[in-house]
Amino acid sequence: MRSVARFVFRLLSALYLLGALAAFFAAGIAVFTINDRASASGTNLTEASFDVIFRGHMQIADVLFFVALLLVVAAFVGGLDRRARGAAIVLLVLDVVQATLAVTGGPGVRALHPVVGVLIVGVATVVVATWAPSGLGLSLRPHQTAPPRTPEETPGDTTTR
Repeated sequence: MRSVARFVFRLLSALYLLGALAAFFAAGIAVFTINDRASASGTNLTEASFDVIFRGHMQIADVLFFVALLLVVAAFVGGLDRRARGAAIVLLVLDVVQATLAVTGGPGVRALHPVVGVLIVGVATVVVATWAPSGLGLSLRPHQTAPPRTPEETPGDTTTR
């Protein structure tokens, strides 16, 4: 069961990171669509048309919340270390903060939404790095080197220290 949960954790963490990047892309499409429409017809942007334009971004965000929830479950069921479990929990908390910022407060508060999005991408990268092989350059595991050899262990070395 643990090995399945660890596999699910790896799969979901990679999916989450890709999804977070896709959410940025979808938000960018929405922003520039709004800009194009505003330039073409004035600034008549209703809440309904805003929701339609941002629908892709919001749907990705909804899926990411559930993926983050499953990541936390997989981290605990898989018996992963504290760093992996903690990063998954932080990701879930940031998702809740992100959803709240999208609908709460004035422009100054809502302006934190993309900032938290950047934090989410960073934390998602850390989650992937908890299992990624060091060859990808993402691993958080320290590089392990062999301990230095003593003169007795070095064959053919006749020097004494």
